[in-house]
Amino acid sequence: LHFAAPSLFDDAGGFVTWLEEGLATGGDGAAAAQRLWRPLMLRRRKAEHLSLPPKVERSVRVPLRPLQRRWYRALLEKNVSALGPASNARSLVNVLASLRKCCNHPYLFPGAEPEPFEEGEHIVAASAKLLLLDRLLRKMKPRGDRVLLFCQSTQMLDVLQDYLHLRRWSYERLDGSARAEERWAAVASFQRQPGGGGGGG
Repeated sequence: LHFAAPSLFDDAGGFVTWLEEGLATGGDGAAAAQRLWRPLMLRRRKAEHLSLPPKVERSVRVPLRPLQRRWYRALLEKNVSALGPASNARSLVNVLASLRKCCNHPYLFPGAEPEPFEEGEHIVAASAKLLLLDRLLRKMKPRGDRVLLFCQSTQMLDVLQDYLHLRRWSYERLDGSARAEERWAAVASFQRQPGGGGGGG
């Protein structure tokens, strides 16, 4: 209050005393403070300035692909020999996180992707989620829709990036490694695109 109107609110001690006296007599100090702030503060509500369509959330359940099932079973059974490289054995420390990773894409585990590493449809066929996403994007792309994809894992963003390269679709990637000016440039580029393939962050 002193910052907004220093000539009116120039006594911090007196202000605190006034609030304490109001509380002692059964008054509502917060309500009194809000009455003082109201003329000095502009409060904007989203509903008053934006007309957004209602949020619709749909959960689509898809069965695991054969490679995903194999890795999922190995993780549940804690089968070290089936997990391949020694680095995958560490996945057994936090089984729940590893199962979530397996449900996203089995290529997130070292040694799961067939060698030699080649770009191809196998990246889509290995994951039920990516297969579903591929079907959705193929329908949305001709309509000129722009799509935002959110992912907590940068490894999964790498897989999505490989997928978008495979489809030759334009995209912008935002993650923690991007500097502020790169982020703004990516957002501006995404908004200019008539029908971007996807973006992630």
